Amino acid sequence: MAAVLACGDGAVLSHSSAAALWRIGFEERSGIELSLPSPSRRRRPGIRIHRRPSLQERDITAEYGIPVTTPVQTLLDLTLRLDRLGVERMINEADRYNLVNPPQLRRALDQRPGQKGVALLRHILDRRTFRLTKEELERRFLPLAAQAGLPVLSPGSG
Repeated sequence: MAAVLACGDGAVLSHSSAAALWRIGFEERSGIELSLPSPSRRRRPGIRIHRRPSLQERDITAEYGIPVTTPVQTLLDLTLRLDRLGVERMINEADRYNLVNPPQLRRALDQRPGQKGVALLRHILDRRTFRLTKEELERRFLPLAAQAGLPVLSPGSG
């Protein structure tokens, strides 16, 4: 909250800092990440500022009183940084904490044509290849099972 207040009106926690707040990812060691709606050149030590005049109301909420990007926007932001397994892990965590589930996420992506990260996240969420998992071991096992030609069962079918 101190970082948000230090950066003034419109500042919101975003990217890895938002993921850490939502418990779906880890904050980067390089510092707290915030998004600002303005093109101002404000700088603060220990804070990585993203200039985002296109951030919309639908992309912002508050958690514990802290202005933060929504789980959907946070996933989009980090889809551009992480590998497929990292994004899948975040989607699974978002579902586990009832922040957003895959069908809701797919609908949200439909409302954001052309936004950075949408095409890649949609590809990762492909209904034919994406599976919700409960544990890291299960996430790592699925690609191995597919390579071996083993059938992948849908949740509740086993």
